[in-house]
Amino acid sequence: MNAAALQASYDDARPFCPLPIVGDNAQSPVWLAPDMTILTGGRTKPPEMPTEMFGSLWPLIRDLAAGAGAPAEYVAVSVIAVAASLVGAKRSVQPFATSPGWREPCVLWVAPVGDPSSNKSPAIDAATGPLRGMEKELAEQHKAGLIGWQTTAERAKAERAAWQANVKEATKGGHATPSMPDAAVEPDEPQRSRLMVQDGTPEAVMDILAGNPNGILHLRDELAGWLMSFERYSPGGREFWLEAFGGRHFTVDRKSLKAPLFISFNGVTVLGGIQPEKLSECLLKTADDGLVARFLWA
Repeated sequence: MNAAALQASYDDARPFCPLPIVGDNAQSPVWLAPDMTILTGGRTKPPEMPTEMFGSLWPLIRDLAAGAGAPAEYVAVSVIAVAASLVGAKRSVQPFATSPGWREPCVLWVAPVGDPSSNKSPAIDAATGPLRGMEKELAEQHKAGLIGWQTTAERAKAERAAWQANVKEATKGGHATPSMPDAAVEPDEPQRSRLMVQDGTPEAVMDILAGNPNGILHLRDELAGWLMSFERYSPGGREFWLEAFGGRHFTVDRKSLKAPLFISFNGVTVLGGIQPEKLSECLLKTADDGLVARFLWA
């Protein structure tokens, strides 16, 4: 077997470790260029992000990325997710003029994809930092609102007790039953306004959405943990999250509820980082139910 045939046979068997080509009169071997795609798992180079879509916001995104030591693309897609969660139910898009009944809300699922230590988390933190500050302010406002609610609720209890005493007296005396005054009706406890959740079961998220008609952001530093938890707490978790992409009305009937829980906007924007290998493990090996297509992968 000559040198060329020997090289070809080894190329077929071991494409990443070629033998040197040795000529009849060659003084030193000549090696073929190695296939470097083995270092990236065979992944191709991603397309360039169209930065012009961000307009005057791009310099800020670039500065945030520099401060976080992260790729600007990771910060950019995270900013898109945060913006979508704040818009939520306020705006919707009609894809076709001929289909006025088809409208899609501002709900996005976004996932920066990268190897470990590619600084996905710092990029997400840079984009969600303002949202965390807003969450803190809303929590303080909720505390102040609870004080007023507790005052009204105690007054309602006292008014109800007085009314019940009047009903007993009227019953004994054979008089007409007095109507319950409006002040005797206990007000519903106010729900805290939320912009973001990080580790919530479908049941907990439903309760939050019932009091937040604009929708919320579901933030997970490691998206794989969320993707693997769909059926951990109760059956139907995966189906709930699939529906939460559409932002449609949602009604919950449970034995534990005194009345049905009505969610006017079942819309949850999702943001989280994931590694390529975990992406394949969590999504590509499962049934194609549309979950993969809902994400904007970066």
